[in-house]
Formats: sequence, C-alpha cells, structure tokens
Amino acid sequence: LSVSNYVARYDRSYNHGAAPIKVYGTFTPAAVLSNGNERFHGCEMQSGSFIDLSAKTGAWSSIALGYSGTGDADGNRTTTFVNGATVGILLGTRNVKSQEKLIDWSAAAPSNCAGLTFFGQFADGRRITLKVKDDGLYAPKQGFIVVVR
Repeated sequence: LSVSNYVARYDRSYNHGAAPIKVYGTFTPAAVLSNGNERFHGCEMQSGSFIDLSAKTGAWSSIALGYSGTGDADGNRTTTFVNGATVGILLGTRNVKSQEKLIDWSAAAPSNCAGLTFFGQFADGRRITLKVKDDGLYAPKQGFIVVVR
C-alpha cells in the first residue's frame, strides 16, 4: 500500500499484515495509549517524506510498542526507511535541546541507517541537520564557545 499521508489514529489492538505502508508524504503517529505506548502499522518512509513529531515531547519509538506482536496484533509495527532516503522530521514549536534524542530505534535500528539523511523542520521554517546514531536520531550539539585570552 502506497499513500501520500498516513495519520495513525486507530488505537485498538488489531494489527495484521507484514507489508509496510509506503509513505510518500507525512506520517503522523497519533494513537497513544494511556500507558504512553503507541499504535501504528509499520511504514516505510520514502525519500522526501516527513515524520510529524510536533506533538511529541520525548523520544519517539520507531516500533509501535502498543501491540503485543502475537495473535490479532502480529502485524508489521516497525518504521523503516528506503535506501538512501532523506527524511524530514516535523518539530513544530518544540523546544529541542542540544543532543536530544528525537527517535529511538535501539530495539530495531534500520539496517541501512548509515546511508540515511535526516533534517528537523520547525513551524517557522527553520531547519537543523539531525545526527544518525546506532540507537536513534539526535538533535545537533548547540551552544557557543567563549575563548578568553
């Protein structure tokens, strides 16, 4: 299944199918359970697509932790990225801290993460380059250096 935009609002326990939803526009993980876990069917982000994390306050897990992985909830629950993709992360008006983890993929790091490029985009249009690490995606180091002689 290929879509322009995917807003995951479904918060029930049913999730079948191994194939990812190919997202060419924006993926918005919006279904959050009372325990903080999210539910979404796994998607494959295409180059030029966005993940909307503007409503999030902490690191977002690239795996939908709201599903058990068995029975009626045995479907794909992992976000992946097409090889060589450049993906934008919509940050809205979030106050992103220096070296803050924005996406946590420590449980299932993308096998192709070395070839991926990410940038953060704020509501006012500002962009920052994000750092890819083995356990997730991070905001850049911010600040300044004062040299006294």
